[in-house]
Amino acid sequence: MKKTSCLAIPEKDYLTIEQRKILNWHRMIIQVNNVSLWLVDLAGLLPKLSKYRLLNISDYDKYFSRHTYELLYLVKQIEIVDINEQTLNLYGFSDKALFLSSLPERHTVDQVEFLKNLIITLLEGRHYLETEATARHSNGNNFRVSIKLIIPEHVERNTKVIISVVSLFDYEPVDSKIASSQNIYQTFVNNASVCIHEIDDEKRLQSMNQAGLKMLNTDNVNKIKGLYYVDIVAEKDRSRINHLMLKAFDGYSSEFEFELLTDEGLRVFSSCFIPMIKSGKRITRIIGVTQDITEQKADAEQLYHLANYDYLTDLPNRINFLGSVKQALAQAIRHQHGLALLFIDLDNFKAINDNFGHETGDALLQEVSHQIKQSLRKEDIVCRFGGDEFIVLLPVLGQRNKAAVIARKILASFKEIVEITGHRVTIGASIGIASYPEDGKDDKSLISHADDAMYNVKNLGGNNYLFHSGRENR
Repeated sequence: MKKTSCLAIPEKDYLTIEQRKILNWHRMIIQVNNVSLWLVDLAGLLPKLSKYRLLNISDYDKYFSRHTYELLYLVKQIEIVDINEQTLNLYGFSDKALFLSSLPERHTVDQVEFLKNLIITLLEGRHYLETEATARHSNGNNFRVSIKLIIPEHVERNTKVIISVVSLFDYEPVDSKIASSQNIYQTFVNNASVCIHEIDDEKRLQSMNQAGLKMLNTDNVNKIKGLYYVDIVAEKDRSRINHLMLKAFDGYSSEFEFELLTDEGLRVFSSCFIPMIKSGKRITRIIGVTQDITEQKADAEQLYHLANYDYLTDLPNRINFLGSVKQALAQAIRHQHGLALLFIDLDNFKAINDNFGHETGDALLQEVSHQIKQSLRKEDIVCRFGGDEFIVLLPVLGQRNKAAVIARKILASFKEIVEITGHRVTIGASIGIASYPEDGKDDKSLISHADDAMYNVKNLGGNNYLFHSGRENR
């Protein structure tokens, strides 16, 4: 087995509602033996859905309500492959072949409505579906059931899904005997798109499904069986994971996240430990469920970046920057040190846009943002405030005049002629400076006073800097 390393990251409560529901669904399936389970194959359906994604439909429910024949055609592409014994008990059947050969609506009155929800879940790229339906017992009586399922992350490669069905009114007592190794429970574990593994009371791995073995770059369960669980965890993470395992053996479920360095690169996982088998009062086995959330986390980080950073310069945007100013002010008040804001407006930028076009103007803004960053200290923050305006936060300032040093460095960086999109251009800037506590004691007054000082520089001809007090520090 190839070596892998796990890198701990701080535990975060970032899991989406859907991800939490998926984990809870796994808990229910793993811990309860009397759940009705259906194995359904979507291989015939999935290729038929591509055309609907291309239609850019805003409301799939409304669309299929108007195109019933298309919906019925799609429903017929879904195949029920297998069921467990608890399903037969719930629906009052004794013959599995008879159950599977019956029309689906024989068992679920509103089967088409449920499968429509499943199809919409697939089209919308969601991974969890929970709904209610009306089931029909073999004696003709109807009863309400709760239906839940998860969609594998890469459903095109793993087309089988497990559907759980639970009676809402306990219509029929369900046989609670443990399913055999050929039962659908084992099929679920083997085909699950998440890693499912068992750990005994000596903290050794006793089993792991194919998804988990793939994470560890092996296909042989014997290579992991008997290993201490923490042996596949980086040494610096063992204390944290071991603590959570001990809590599981005390009866407490836990959720955590970690990074695993694999042949495919760095992957991010959410995981949980679930107490499972008891011997008397003592828990002798726990289940671990691990889900790859790399893509979800990357999407969340991308959305965060889009919401907090300027699309052109990749600098913090106004909202992000104002949060930093408030935080820096709080620190300055607490520790009794100064800070300063530099309001920067480029001189004659409109002329460059007019003469050379917006493509050149955008490229120049990117170059300017780079030059400003190069002039700052590591702790300083620059923001594109809008258009050709930038604001610099100097969060820690021993002496007020240190702000003038930074302003002079920025102005000096603009003096060189630069070539942008084939054009040689020069740029100057007007910089207004407001410092805490001399020029203001809150973010609004400091920004306003720095802005006023910048306009004073403009009125004096530009390409210079001034403090809010009006003193020029050349």
